Amino acid sequence: KTGTGKTIAFLLPTIERLVHSGGPPQAAILAVAISPTRELASQIREECELLIRFHKPRLSSLVVFGGTDVYARRQPARLALRRMT
Repeated sequence: KTGTGKTIAFLLPTIERLVHSGGPPQAAILAVAISPTRELASQIREECELLIRFHKPRLSSLVVFGGTDVYARRQPARLALRRMT
């Protein structure tokens, strides 16, 4: 596992900004991290989950890979968004 230092350096200020911005609108995407590989995208989400564990259900994360059926990913995304509300 490599790159977590840079990942945390990006995620911490983003999470802090979201936490201090007040309540997020229901079912809103507030931040996006774009990755060149699926592996890195999964690592980013794992780190994000660790960092937001005390801010759930207000904040949550989801990883979406290119090249997969977007419609198949919609149902889990909707369930995650419902848990936030």
